[in-house]
Amino acid sequence: VSQPVFLHRLATVFDQCEDLEAEENLTRIFNIVKKLVLMSNQQVTEALISDDHYELLFGALEYDDGVSPESRMKHRDFFRKREKFKQPLSLFKGTDVLQKIRSIFRIQYLKDVACVYYLDDVGFTHFSGAFLALQLQVLQSLYNPAAHAQAAAVGEDSDSGHDS
Repeated sequence: VSQPVFLHRLATVFDQCEDLEAEENLTRIFNIVKKLVLMSNQQVTEALISDDHYELLFGALEYDDGVSPESRMKHRDFFRKREKFKQPLSLFKGTDVLQKIRSIFRIQYLKDVACVYYLDDVGFTHFSGAFLALQLQVLQSLYNPAAHAQAAAVGEDSDSGHDS
């Protein structure tokens, strides 16, 4: 699951099923994504809330067969209308802080809205911990933006040396 290929293929199948209005298959994808969320695995969570896959995550969660189609929440519509970030200062250009802020927003929504009825204590603790860790990283970068930018640059240099 932590391999991007799996989530990319799942997203492709999801899009095809939506185009064909294949409700039964969309429900199966909902169950797969729900189980991925309930795994409470950090790598899986990071992959699901990433810019590449969050629409798959929240789109699949719209097809809960336990809820009538008319009553289902339209999570993607919420993100399209609400996920607008304004920067009064350009402190974070060239850093990953904006990505972390988006991740915080997505985790909070996932925990408090999209999966509120599915999460057990372990899942709730997992998402709360991920949320707090990301908040701490953002606060640290606010406290010392120069050190954060330097750490990001060092991370990019070390990442570029590895083969993917």
